[in-house]
Amino acid sequence: CRPNKPRRSWTKWIPTKAELERFVGFARKAYSGDVMVPWIWFMAYAGTRPTEALFLEWNDIDFETETIHIRPKEGNLLKNHKYRVVNMHPDLKPILVEFRKTWEEVFMVRARRHPDEKSPPHNFVFFNPRKQTMKAKSFNSSFYNVREKAGLPKLSPHGLRHFFISYCLMSGILPNTIAKWVGHSGTKMIETTYGHLIPSFK
Repeated sequence: CRPNKPRRSWTKWIPTKAELERFVGFARKAYSGDVMVPWIWFMAYAGTRPTEALFLEWNDIDFETETIHIRPKEGNLLKNHKYRVVNMHPDLKPILVEFRKTWEEVFMVRARRHPDEKSPPHNFVFFNPRKQTMKAKSFNSSFYNVREKAGLPKLSPHGLRHFFISYCLMSGILPNTIAKWVGHSGTKMIETTYGHLIPSFK
């Protein structure tokens, strides 16, 4: 008889905006910082699951309508297999526009160095800084190193999703709207599991 596996307990903590900015400041100094920092802001301002963000391609972002399209893809069929649209946070658009320029420069340089290689080698937004022909698998190693330097040991990649949902609630956005953005079928988890509010707001 195998003992029951204990249920995973979610960390009831989210960073303040100032703490997140401090974290980003340290992340900029990391080897993968040029790619990881836009990914951090994307997670914090779009509320996707970490894997969903890593499968994001540039054609999933519509700058004209300011929407982000989360689609099922090979290797990431999404938790509920449903396509959804997230309205782009106004602070996220300039970050992505600027990163798109950096992305294009990286692969222009690569094309000159590797003329026989398909250019660009892919359309993934967040690429592997060490193996540019591949999408990023995760930023976990750098992320956990940075959080120690920033003095935020409780912060996790999934915690950025918590940040997004909690700040949406604190901004007065309806739970059913948030649920559609983050890919939940209902609002119960939004209101219970993810709805941690910073002490000052409480």
